[in-house]
Formats: sequence, C-alpha cells, structure tokens
Amino acid sequence: MRDFLRGTTFGVLLATGILAFVYYTTPKEVIVTENTENEYSTDSAIAYLEQQGYKVAKKDVVEQDVSEEENESTDPEEVEEQEDTVEEEAEESTEETVKAYQLVIESGMSSVTVSNLLYENGIVDDARAFDSYLVNHGYQSVIRPGTYDVNEQMSYEEIAIQITN
Repeated sequence: MRDFLRGTTFGVLLATGILAFVYYTTPKEVIVTENTENEYSTDSAIAYLEQQGYKVAKKDVVEQDVSEEENESTDPEEVEEQEDTVEEEAEESTEETVKAYQLVIESGMSSVTVSNLLYENGIVDDARAFDSYLVNHGYQSVIRPGTYDVNEQMSYEEIAIQITN
C-alpha cells in the first residue's frame, strides 16, 4: 500500500511539473485587436433610424416647438376651455376604446396557452401574471372549453370565473 501511495504521489508531482513547464515556456499569444469600434456619425445614425422606420427630428426644431408652446396664450378663460375640450375628448376616447375579444378555449388547452391568447389580443397586460393568478387560485385545472366574451376592462378574477364556470 505504501508503494502505491508513493507511486501516485510521484505521478501527480510529475504531471504538475510537466504542465507547469508547458504553461510557462510556450509563447503567449498576443492578441492584437485593431480599433474595431465603429465610429458613427450623426448622419449615418439618422440614415439608419430612418431606414428602420423611425422619424428623426433635429434638436433645434424640437426646441423651437417647445418654445412656441410656452409662448401660447395663457388667458385663464382660454385655458379652461382647452382643458374642458381635452377632458371631453379623453372621456369619449376611453368610452370608445374598450377592446373586446371572443376567447375560444378548446379541450386540452393549458392555462399558459389561454393566458398567451389573452395577452396577444390585448385583454391582459401580462400573460405570466395572469397565468400565475390562475395557478395560485386553483383555476388552471378547471378551465372549461367553450367560447367566452371578454374585454380589457375585466379583472383577472372576472376572467377566471368566466372561463371556469
């Protein structure tokens, strides 16, 4: 047993010595990197953004628009009329923009699939959060196949109750 341990120790020391010799005597690879950083000009950035479908406004144009807005009339009566108009438009737009969707659940669909369908159609803001709600409240195993009318104003609870009853 004693000879075996001596042989193993000698083998480990020999291997370590060889590896150290190779490591320290081989030339280090010198990695020479040229300046690969691309220097972008403003014009090339604007061209790229326009190519991607973005609209680019110059800084002086934006500042001019802001200064024009600041110079608009501040007559209290006109301001009140403008605020009333904005509020009326906001109320009308919120009444008209309630998104409705007819959800079709087929047999065997998981809660993840249902959550993704609702997310893709703008009914829920976060598919994972809705799926977590279904799982945490025990609804994931009692989802019923069928066609359901849902809208974006419904809460998670309302949707869950509708698709499980």
